[in-house]
Amino acid sequence: MKTCINPERTKALLDHYRQAAPGITLRPPDIGHLPGTPQEYAREWERLIGLPEQNEKRFFTALENPLPVYLGEVKRENGEWLFVWSNSYDLQGDDIAYHFQISQTPDFAKPVVEQVPCVYGRGRIEQRLNGIR
Repeated sequence: MKTCINPERTKALLDHYRQAAPGITLRPPDIGHLPGTPQEYAREWERLIGLPEQNEKRFFTALENPLPVYLGEVKRENGEWLFVWSNSYDLQGDDIAYHFQISQTPDFAKPVVEQVPCVYGRGRIEQRLNGIR
């Protein structure tokens, strides 16, 4: 992949595009409708050169964490609180365990409920709690 998408190749492609694009977009009528200034566009061209490497680093960092989950609306059923969330997926195939916490503070310094691990599994996941106000 690095042989076809790298800073040198990106710069070469941008240099090729620069031969035509600014001459068209940075003059009337386009220049009057574009957000930003010609100087900002010049900086953006330079920023694009390093984006493939930055995105590759972000991708490999993301591989170390499971994908986010959808948190459903908390419901009250038969005197219990029902928490529902979708199952996450780990791109490397690692097992996922859920650490379930409820807290009255955003920093979760003193959880009201804590279950570790609360569930393993696939598909829709439910956690029922009793005795919480």
